[in-house]
Amino acid sequence: MKDLVQCRKLEAKFRQLAVSDPTKRFIWLAEAEKWQHEAEAEIASHFEACNAVRTTGALFHSDGYDGMASAEGRV
Repeated sequence: MKDLVQCRKLEAKFRQLAVSDPTKRFIWLAEAEKWQHEAEAEIASHFEACNAVRTTGALFHSDGYDGMASAEGRV
């Protein structure tokens, strides 16, 4: 998540430059938008990784079988 913080800092920096340097406003806003997309991609990648861990570590399978039933003598 450090990358997310860095992306947001750069996005804010370029938005501030757009305000303080109106002659290059569109250049700075384009750069800010690039970093906004990078931040969104970082968030998406983080949630994909979290969901992958959650689904691979689950006890219950799609066929309804849970690994604990046979160990307890239930079928």
